[in-house]
Amino acid sequence: MTSLTRFVGFAVVVSTLLIGKTGIAAELDYWDGYYAGLNLGASASTAKMKFDPSGSFLGPTAADIADGNFWRSSRKLKSSDLTGGVHAGYQQRYGRTLVGIELDLSQLGQRDSSSVTATVPTSGSQYRLEQQVETDLSISLRPRIAYVPESGSGDLLLYVTGGLTYTRAKVFQKFTQLNVAYYSEGLSDSRWLVGWVVGGGIEYALSKQWSLKTEYLYANLGSIKKNNASGNPGFAAYTTNNRVDLTNHTFRLGMTYRF
Repeated sequence: MTSLTRFVGFAVVVSTLLIGKTGIAAELDYWDGYYAGLNLGASASTAKMKFDPSGSFLGPTAADIADGNFWRSSRKLKSSDLTGGVHAGYQQRYGRTLVGIELDLSQLGQRDSSSVTATVPTSGSQYRLEQQVETDLSISLRPRIAYVPESGSGDLLLYVTGGLTYTRAKVFQKFTQLNVAYYSEGLSDSRWLVGWVVGGGIEYALSKQWSLKTEYLYANLGSIKKNNASGNPGFAAYTTNNRVDLTNHTFRLGMTYRF
């Protein structure tokens, strides 16, 4: 084998390797930059409701009323709903790793209510606890870290994400003694809550501009509370402590366009 032949063979091998690396880089580069899209899925929400009376009530004391066994411990309101929204973000590639940030606006649509009545055996008094929770708009801002597996051709992306949520919620909780003109102020509030969210997903490139993703997110949406809420002052000196903790699980599909 002549020196020229060896040189040509070596050049062919090097060229093949360089072309291969350039091809892989080109395939990965289309994940870079800005993107936006739509998503649709299902969510499972839980509202942990707490109601704790204290002080002197008309007839029995707060400890005696606790024999009713439905407001002293926490109760959970649960609902499953469709969810949908829009998302947008930016990501930058470093080798096979991408780092970015994503903003999304979703409609959670949680709606659930409960009304429970109990009779206190020691006094015969009847009490009712009414509870209701609603959530609608939710905004999240989440850093995102992704990885393109070496075994693929660059069209598959695995990612984890986590950040802050901002959700609008409305809660209602009222405790009533049915056999007298007695009521508790309880809790009635509507506000935006700050919470946190974590999750991850898989994204597949259908083309250099379009991709399809499936994603799971767990969100602690935040809490609403009201302590020392007073009841009807014409009857007795008592207060109630109220608290609602909101959480959400979301599974969704998304279609994304990369600019």
